[in-house]
Amino acid sequence: MYSQKKIQATMDAFAASEGWTLTPHTLDEVNEFKAYIDSIVTIHSNSKSSWLQDVKPISAKRQREVGRWIENEQALCAIDSGYFESKYAYITNEQGVVTKFQNRKSQEVLDSIIADLEERDLPIELLILGSRQNGINTKILLKALHRMLFVPYTQSLIASVTHEKSGYMGRFIETAYNDLPWWLIPIRNSKNSFDNGSRNITQSGSQKTGLAQGWTPTFIYLTDVESFPNPHKTIEEGLLRAVHSSRNTFMVLHGFKNDECGWLADTYRYAKEYYPKGKFRLMPVFIPWTMCSDIYPQPDWLRIYPIPVDWKPMRETLEHKEQAELFIRNTPYLAKVAGSDWNMSAEQKWYWESMYVEAKAKHTLEQFEKFFAPNDEIVSPKAVEVVDMDNIEQLFPNPTAMQEKIAAIRSTLNS
Repeated sequence: MYSQKKIQATMDAFAASEGWTLTPHTLDEVNEFKAYIDSIVTIHSNSKSSWLQDVKPISAKRQREVGRWIENEQALCAIDSGYFESKYAYITNEQGVVTKFQNRKSQEVLDSIIADLEERDLPIELLILGSRQNGINTKILLKALHRMLFVPYTQSLIASVTHEKSGYMGRFIETAYNDLPWWLIPIRNSKNSFDNGSRNITQSGSQKTGLAQGWTPTFIYLTDVESFPNPHKTIEEGLLRAVHSSRNTFMVLHGFKNDECGWLADTYRYAKEYYPKGKFRLMPVFIPWTMCSDIYPQPDWLRIYPIPVDWKPMRETLEHKEQAELFIRNTPYLAKVAGSDWNMSAEQKWYWESMYVEAKAKHTLEQFEKFFAPNDEIVSPKAVEVVDMDNIEQLFPNPTAMQEKIAAIRSTLNS
């Protein structure tokens, strides 16, 4: 569903089995077909459901063409998650407008990571440490919707720190579902389930019991995990014991840089050290703000605050630039998308410097640095200095020695 190699293999197997070849369509072709179906079909609905009322007469040949076109799209969306997102997914953007989904660079990074894991037949289990508004939430929720609609009997679990935030993610999925053509997708039986056996459950990281207790989800998305009040109970004892690693597992734990200690910071540090050695299940991922060049800065911001002609970056800006470039160029999953010679643009440097100057004046540098971190470095908690108790004289100096030292000084002064 994610790896192009796997997708092509599935399409070839489909052609061999069914005797016809799947044909990807352009967005214009998809929109034209959707409009055609709307022109020949009358749909009636009430507060509970919708139903097909009438279809205009068409020839038997045209009936076969329409049926095959629909089968083609159903199969392609089931086989290729990217095709579904690029041709059919609509979302509400930052301005509150429903618009066609388009991949950002930051979302391309996530696609690349997921595809690589699938291609190697590994579980998709990620621990993502990211800046806010990097598109990760939207991307993972679209993956959840895709799984539920096109992989029968998918059991999905979505949770944020509060029931309110968890409900928002559930509504995101519901909104995206409502914008899909009825002929492409399974029927929704109720708010949480579909007639292909899939269902979605929303829970809260603030609950007292462990997440996913009593059932085994195959798609899991947790966000704001840095704010979960008892992650050892809800995540460690609950979720991670209920979910078993397999090639069918899709699990993402997503949080934000907050403190130097705590469950997320400790787990991320541990994952960085032990995941590459094959001794930890969650792959650590950090997508910095610099990968979100489409919103940091936005064109309207640059129009209002253009780069001065005589502007020269501050020392702090150049230091941030060097750290950001070093991290992206030397992090394989970022360099694969951004390039191994990636350079921070003048627009991003100007934006960062403007935000930095404001934060410094308002005494909010600590919060600013967490949001605009150039890399995934989490400073380890300061170690408590331990006194070597075997050398007792180091802790309790000999008073006689001090008295003798003072006496010698006095003797010198008096001579």
